[in-house]
Amino acid sequence: MQIEKIREEMKGLRNRKVAHPELGPLNDFEEVDTQKEVIFDFIESCLSEHELYTESLSKQLSQNTLATLGNCVQTVKTYLDQVDQLVSNGIHKPEFPGTRQNILNWFITKSIFTDQKIINFQVQVLYAKIKSDAFLKDISEGKKHAIREIGKLSKSVKEAEKILGNLQDKISTKVISETESTFNNLQFQHEKYESRWFLSFAISLTFCLMLVGYSVFCVSLADDAKVGTIIKYLLERSFLILFPTLIAKISLTKYQTERHLNVLYAHRAAVLSQYKEFENAIGDSAPDKNQFRLEIAKYLFSDPQTGYLKETGSGDLNVNPIISIMEKINTNKS
Repeated sequence: MQIEKIREEMKGLRNRKVAHPELGPLNDFEEVDTQKEVIFDFIESCLSEHELYTESLSKQLSQNTLATLGNCVQTVKTYLDQVDQLVSNGIHKPEFPGTRQNILNWFITKSIFTDQKIINFQVQVLYAKIKSDAFLKDISEGKKHAIREIGKLSKSVKEAEKILGNLQDKISTKVISETESTFNNLQFQHEKYESRWFLSFAISLTFCLMLVGYSVFCVSLADDAKVGTIIKYLLERSFLILFPTLIAKISLTKYQTERHLNVLYAHRAAVLSQYKEFENAIGDSAPDKNQFRLEIAKYLFSDPQTGYLKETGSGDLNVNPIISIMEKINTNKS
């Protein structure tokens, strides 16, 4: 009967709104309305637990608990009445700020939460919960649920790792395929330029040899030719031969460069064409695959010694021109 009376009083007080927002943030009682609901929710939870575990409570503890809860509800009612009285008297009264602050402090402090009689009641209720079969059943069900969730989580992690691994493999395969296609295209382009420069070298060299043969076998000087005539003859023939010789030299240099690049890109395309087969042989070990990819990257960008270009003196690996320049500087300093 006492519990129903407390609930009935709380219901009436819950419906009373004392916020008065029209007074402004410095004078309203918004916090009173908010904390009132918090206090009443706590009292309701205590009443519900009292009903569930009445048989586990001593008569004295039960009476003290209900009395304390009832007193708290009455105190809330008293403060709400004070709020209504303060507002009706006007906010410009000298007692308004101090009284308002005292009311706010009581609601914010929520002394019912730390009342020793209520604490004793909660301890007794907790002890009753622990002794009850329902509590042990809840713990057991909670443990089983946690184990199931951990199992699902582990399975999800494995599936996620598998998906990420497959995605990484697909991305790697796509990148390798596109890079191999790029190297093949570059190799094809340099092969065309190589052929053109070789043809230019052959033509210029042939023309040069024809001029030399013409100058030696088809043109002769008189036996009594003067020194000036001989010098003029030699200079004319030298200049005549110089131009095709220069073209032959340039064509040979360009041919060697294009030939070197042709071999270089063919080498890189060949490495990438074998990449997937070697990676499949490793298996599903992610660390081994990553290490293998690093080794492939190092080998991929190592320039093979074709013999068409001069030695750089900086080693076989030439990944970055800046690194090569720094190596040369360090070599010169030492």
